[in-house]
Amino acid sequence: MDIIERLETRDPLLSLEHHGLSRSQMLEVLQTYSTWAIDMYAFESKIKEEKQPESVPVTEKTATHEVTTFDTDPEVERRNALLNDYKVATGNPANQRLYQARNSGIHKPQFYKWLKGTLPSTSETALNFERFLREKRPPIARTKRS
Repeated sequence: MDIIERLETRDPLLSLEHHGLSRSQMLEVLQTYSTWAIDMYAFESKIKEEKQPESVPVTEKTATHEVTTFDTDPEVERRNALLNDYKVATGNPANQRLYQARNSGIHKPQFYKWLKGTLPSTSETALNFERFLREKRPPIARTKRS
């Protein structure tokens, strides 16, 4: 209410009172909104707690590489293993280098769908990208347009 009071005293033509809201109406709206905001925060917090993943990422360190896996869907596990094997064999290129590579056959949104397991394994993109990973071909940068 202190902030509203300061705003109300700046310019009488821009005040809420000038436009027909009394101080009691302003206070009622603020109380209603505050209660609603608190309820929404509690509701969203409860949903976030319920949606906590059952598995926690497990990070394994090898001599020069860090490999992260998730104990969830077998398809996601298979894809993570394929990607990790590729990275170990090719010098651990960043994901960005892979989806920007001319020879990988995948673009950023498709790459992350593939990684999460939402890109169908029967799609041409998934088949071509997995072939690229199995063949362990190094990523070739796209030529920049001038």
